[in-house]
Amino acid sequence: MKVYDVLQLAHRMELQGMEFYNEQREKVKLPVLKELFSFLSEMERGHAEYLKKQMQNVKEGKKLSELPRDAGEDRYHAIMAKQKVVSTALDSDLGDYSIMRMAYLIEKDFAEFYDKSADGSEGEIRILFQTLAEWEKGHAAIMKEEMGKILARNAIDIGFYPF
Repeated sequence: MKVYDVLQLAHRMELQGMEFYNEQREKVKLPVLKELFSFLSEMERGHAEYLKKQMQNVKEGKKLSELPRDAGEDRYHAIMAKQKVVSTALDSDLGDYSIMRMAYLIEKDFAEFYDKSADGSEGEIRILFQTLAEWEKGHAAIMKEEMGKILARNAIDIGFYPF
């Protein structure tokens, strides 16, 4: 697959991720998750815009633009720091857990896609895909942490953890 094609697919994936977070933000019950999904939607939008610019650069035979800094972890910790843990109904938490699980799998899939794309690339394209993989792994870690909080808050021990 040509670099441009991989960038185009990645761009579409990021846009779909953004749409997913926007849609699911309306479904989750916990305010912290609504804010988290807004934040993740913004992150995916930023990734999509960056990839679109790189597609243009590749098409024009230009050098790739410098990767922007991913402030995701800093912003995530700021969101979490201002939240209060509230007791919610188990049904609400389990509904939110299911949505978080879908989000986790999406982020994990994105990271794997970028890792595989990096393996088949070299130079600045390889660095681009490696960096995007790390960003997506960071998003997956956020989901995993939030799922763990839901399980812990409800003292749920399912005997295994599917993440």
